[in-house]
Amino acid sequence: MTDLPKHRVNMIKPFLHTGVDYTGHLWVLRGGERVKMYILVFTCLEVRSVHLELIEDMSVHSFLMALIRFSNIYGIPSHIYSGNAKSFVAGCDMIHEVIASSEFREKLGTCQIKHVKIPVHSPWYAGVWERLIKTIKSCLYKLIGRASHDYFDLLTIISDVQNAINDRPLTYRIHLTQVWK
Repeated sequence: MTDLPKHRVNMIKPFLHTGVDYTGHLWVLRGGERVKMYILVFTCLEVRSVHLELIEDMSVHSFLMALIRFSNIYGIPSHIYSGNAKSFVAGCDMIHEVIASSEFREKLGTCQIKHVKIPVHSPWYAGVWERLIKTIKSCLYKLIGRASHDYFDLLTIISDVQNAINDRPLTYRIHLTQVWK
């Protein structure tokens, strides 16, 4: 196994290096009918914390709006790692165009967000966030199964799942009383 990259072992602000990916669709009740919605998963590559956004579709506009909401809470990431989905590539290209435009250069010129796409046909490269997606899906399956919920109920359930995942310990903790026995 090779050495871990510097951004994965240094003490820095959470979500500075962020991986993004979508989960499969969920059925949401809206106006008496069932519609598909998706969860966009933001994963911190340092502390393996997650932020979940419920979005209507996998379009560039939905991705950019979710990224803005994420940045308003956690700050602007310096690196965004993603798969090669069209919405991620187009969304990050649009961010670079907006930052380069003259009207936003002064305000957003210091952001310098770098988009890193994983190599094509290399699913192991995204193992950090793919494993967390499996955890999210198993939590959701235990909570809702195949049932459909309305938007706000599902938003609350997703918030509970996010809280449960972020509160888990990353390693085993040994108490001093166990060491001295």
